[in-house]
Amino acid sequence: MNVVVSLPDTIARDIGVDERDIERKVLESLALEGYRSDRLTAFQVGQMLGFEVPMQVDEFLKAHGEFIEYTEEEIEYQSRILREFPKKK
Repeated sequence: MNVVVSLPDTIARDIGVDERDIERKVLESLALEGYRSDRLTAFQVGQMLGFEVPMQVDEFLKAHGEFIEYTEEEIEYQSRILREFPKKK
């Protein structure tokens, strides 16, 4: 789904959002609000933000004062991802 948001330039400047970053900031805000309101799981936040590994979701949520309560689906996903990492020799 594509969504278009109009934001006055003065507002964008006041909140410190560069035109190149606005799309990402809006997406991150939506993901964060979805997680905080229990409408999105951490797994869904990761999908929404294009994170490749679960640790990126952890870091994103932690940076915004949120901590993950994992679902069974999320634990299985993280286990699968970790199994796919090449082993160091």
